[in-house]
Amino acid sequence: CNWNKKTMENTPKVSIIVLNWNNLKDTKECLESLGKISYPNHEIIIVDNGSADGSGKEIKKIFPQHIYIHNNSNLGFTGGNNIGMKYALKRGTDYIFFINNDMIVDKGFLEPLVEAMKNRKAGLVGPAIYSYFQREKICSAGIHLNFWKIKIKDYKFTGKVREVDALSGCFLIKKQVMDKIGYFYEPYFFNFEELDYCFQSKKAGFKIFCEPKSKIWHKVGGTLGKIPATATYYFYRNRLLFIKRNFPFYLKYPLYLYWNLFLMLRFIERLVKKD
Repeated sequence: CNWNKKTMENTPKVSIIVLNWNNLKDTKECLESLGKISYPNHEIIIVDNGSADGSGKEIKKIFPQHIYIHNNSNLGFTGGNNIGMKYALKRGTDYIFFINNDMIVDKGFLEPLVEAMKNRKAGLVGPAIYSYFQREKICSAGIHLNFWKIKIKDYKFTGKVREVDALSGCFLIKKQVMDKIGYFYEPYFFNFEELDYCFQSKKAGFKIFCEPKSKIWHKVGGTLGKIPATATYYFYRNRLLFIKRNFPFYLKYPLYLYWNLFLMLRFIERLVKKD
């Protein structure tokens, strides 16, 4: 390591938060990739969400150089990450980068994100996300917010940073954003909390960018695929919670009606398919 004290002092501090829940294999691979990054002034905070399979203890043993926090119960994606964010802020961080534990990173992924944060209006900056299984396939370059679908749009890469509606899976957050809007909204538990955080950030006057020079690979469905019934529940339930929390009444009730009808039709479809 050739980092000197001057380099560290002149580089913003980034706290990277990795959440584990009963998943030694993916979390270990994620942490191994983070251990090779070239950005000098960073710390890694592992938050174990009450794992019952011994993975938390094993991760602490394998990676003693990182900060380790153990929660006595599963606080969800929102509660678990909030614990890590609050701890990082107490330690005087400049930025927080949270990342799903079923992702791996490029060695130089962090520098372009920090560079993009020099835009004084930027509040959140995310990388280009590729498929872990098809390395050149783009999974997400930011989310385009459609009132009716809330869908991910695959942006065409121009090689330049661009403004987007929202980000998912991982992104860098400026301390000033957390000072103004706080943390993830815990009633979501998991799913839609990232979209909600982006939505709240934009309402607070911050801009959101995707920086394609930063690359991350995602095992899409790696976590949620292990708990399909729970994932389905939160996928639909949190859509309604997102509408309730973020839209004015003249949009809220038409959207409630739309999504309830959609859910009923989808439920009937699944019954017919015996799923």
